[in-house]
Amino acid sequence: HHIGPTSSLLRSGTSDNEVYLLGTAHISEASAREVSEFVSAVRPRKVFVELDPARAFHLRRQTNGPVEEDRFERAATDLFRRLASVGGARFGTGDTPDELLRSLLSALRRCGYLPGMEMRAAMDAADGVGAEICYGDRDQESILRDLRSCLSPSLLLRALATPFPAALRDIWGGADGVVSLKEGVERLKTREHARILKEYMERVSPEIADVMLHSRDRIMVENLRRNCGEGSIVAVVGLAHVD
Repeated sequence: HHIGPTSSLLRSGTSDNEVYLLGTAHISEASAREVSEFVSAVRPRKVFVELDPARAFHLRRQTNGPVEEDRFERAATDLFRRLASVGGARFGTGDTPDELLRSLLSALRRCGYLPGMEMRAAMDAADGVGAEICYGDRDQESILRDLRSCLSPSLLLRALATPFPAALRDIWGGADGVVSLKEGVERLKTREHARILKEYMERVSPEIADVMLHSRDRIMVENLRRNCGEGSIVAVVGLAHVD
């Protein structure tokens, strides 16, 4: 059952097991607040997060400063320029996927955004109500390894030839003019936009869609079933994984 614009309730017909599935955006302060408030209100037995133990360990120790939109825009411009050479990464030229991802995360942190802030909020709230934390995702290194194997010059050409969905493009510069990253992220945070983004990714590269979405969905479902048991569980995942 949908219980909100970005959340669902999954309830077993044969036990007392129920899962509150919360969809989030990974750099959304609003998502972080919503997760914290929800866990505190429900007081679940376990909290499931879209993290592996190593990422959770590092996330607990990171901090973020004040948001600086101008600084992020400059960093993003530089990153997109570097993306133009990503097709050559398998042949020893340009940036590798690892470097590009780390550059993006570093740029977000320098500009005051903490990628995964809602996951940290979920873990902090779990600690506050005495709930056990379950880590459900693949480890980051294996994701990067599989992502690296998908890259090729033909992928870059296909991405350039595939029109970006108008519904998503208009969020950043439609009738209301160019919006900030913070505002744009909140506008993107709907099931419909998540569906459109997934469909776009599948058109550009079914292989990348499988690495970033579908294979991780399967692993998270398996971990949720195996590790969370019966009772009340709050599961916090990126919105693209919810449906």
